[in-house]
Amino acid sequence: GSTNWIPCETHLKNTPAQLSENMRLDLVLKRLERKSNEILAQLKSKNGDRKKTFYQSLAKTLGGKVNGASFEHLIQLLDFRWFAKVNYDPLKIDALIFGLAGFLEQDANSEYQKRLKEEFSHLKHLFRLQPMSFTNWKYSRMRPNGYPDIRLAQLSAIFQMNIPISNVKMSKSTQSPLKNLTLNEFWKDHYHFNKETKVKSYQLSKGLIDSININTIAPYQFAMGKLLQQQKQKNEVVESLGLIAPEKNSIIKKWKELRINVNSSFDSQALIELKNEMCENKKCLFCDIGKTILKT
Repeated sequence: GSTNWIPCETHLKNTPAQLSENMRLDLVLKRLERKSNEILAQLKSKNGDRKKTFYQSLAKTLGGKVNGASFEHLIQLLDFRWFAKVNYDPLKIDALIFGLAGFLEQDANSEYQKRLKEEFSHLKHLFRLQPMSFTNWKYSRMRPNGYPDIRLAQLSAIFQMNIPISNVKMSKSTQSPLKNLTLNEFWKDHYHFNKETKVKSYQLSKGLIDSININTIAPYQFAMGKLLQQQKQKNEVVESLGLIAPEKNSIIKKWKELRINVNSSFDSQALIELKNEMCENKKCLFCDIGKTILKT
């Protein structure tokens, strides 16, 4: 009936099948084409500013479904030249990020926040800043480690590393330069400005680093490959997806229940594309599994 998750669900439960390597590659390339075209459109709207384009995508990934748009908006307000003007001073960059995001309009509940407020009142005047409204930030339906406070602190720490974006390559989470961030001590026992927690790690989780690789670095690198007509760079992106762990989400969980192999983010990206672009539109005749079933 029409209640099936995908048209061939019942069939798959009885007769396991897998997608060919060719079909998975085709799906991954379609997905990368679409996502890299979005990056190239952003690049054009930002007059070719690669740094801003890259970080807007990264910030959106850090913000996730709930706060992604607010993170993107924050990047639009940022001028990356400010970081050099404050000599990449960690406290000043924290103040810029939290201040612009609207987090320093409230009363300070800690020594750290008080220092950020003082720094920001000076920077706000210096750079003539117009902060966002704090009401843009949402906290509903999320774990504390996804709160915007800690995620903005992590974003600030990434800016403080000042990695040239031309050096940003996909890498396993264990080798990623993003796995060793330095945040203010305050974040060792806070996810939120006003709530203390027990001491924990303030690093990006392995899953989040994988997500940045899949959703930001891969499409960005692929877009640069297209822009510079470097087929080799595009191929490297596809190969790298095979080294990164698959995402965990409701779509992938469902494919696994149907006994479809998901060994890497190459597989998971192919399967997300399959579900959203083909199964949803009943394009069964263009699918390995669909064709096999319809032949029988």
